[in-house]
Amino acid sequence: MRAQAGYAQAARNRAERLLTLKAIPRQDYERAIADDESAKASLSQALAEQRRAISSAEQLGAGASATGEMVLRSPLSGVVLSRNAQPGAVVGAGTQLISVTDPTSLWLQVNAPEKLASLFRVGGILHFAVPAYPADRFDARITAVGAALDPDSRTLLVRATVLNGNQKLKPEMLATVSVESEGTSTVPVVPDGAIQLLEGRPAVFIAKPNKIGGATFVRRAVEIGSRTRSQVAVIRGLAAGELVVTVGAFSVKAELQKRSMPAMEM
Repeated sequence: MRAQAGYAQAARNRAERLLTLKAIPRQDYERAIADDESAKASLSQALAEQRRAISSAEQLGAGASATGEMVLRSPLSGVVLSRNAQPGAVVGAGTQLISVTDPTSLWLQVNAPEKLASLFRVGGILHFAVPAYPADRFDARITAVGAALDPDSRTLLVRATVLNGNQKLKPEMLATVSVESEGTSTVPVVPDGAIQLLEGRPAVFIAKPNKIGGATFVRRAVEIGSRTRSQVAVIRGLAAGELVVTVGAFSVKAELQKRSMPAMEM
């Protein structure tokens, strides 16, 4: 930029001399003046940009570096989860360069079904388990509850804080979560194999003994809740004392579909 400005100044001086000798037309002289003024304006703008860049670098702690390198310090202590910036890459304002987390305090994020949204309150306790430690139960305290449901999934975003001083839990783990409600209620729990999908909906088979030592099996649509290992909670559809087929439910389903009957005698 300085070389261009110097060349434009030299061309203007030369045009002035030639115009004095009447060796060039006046329009060539005026063109040289315009080129010189444009070059000076471009140089002035470039110098202003350079001063702003130097000032920004000094604020970031890179002003004293001869190579222009700068040290970015995280506002919190922790470990680096990811690094998106690469040497020589051009990044824009607001681009996430490095992700840092404190492993001693993690977030638990829950997409709660709409029907359970009323159970979540700031300050409440969540219990959860992770596949890596199936025999352990962990706790988290709710710190934020979404103001609205997600319109697509119809779920409520809930965030809780997990104290992880032993760093046993790792970021991005999946968890199975249960929440404490203010009241107490009891729901039936059946083995996972008792739940069968019929026409895309969960169902169980109720056994009704008859007088000749047999039983009638009736399909019953149910609404299921949380799962714990091989057990499933049934929120709706079952009453206390009813007999549920827990072994061989798939065979009952296959026979029902084969006969295309809502109930069958066995």
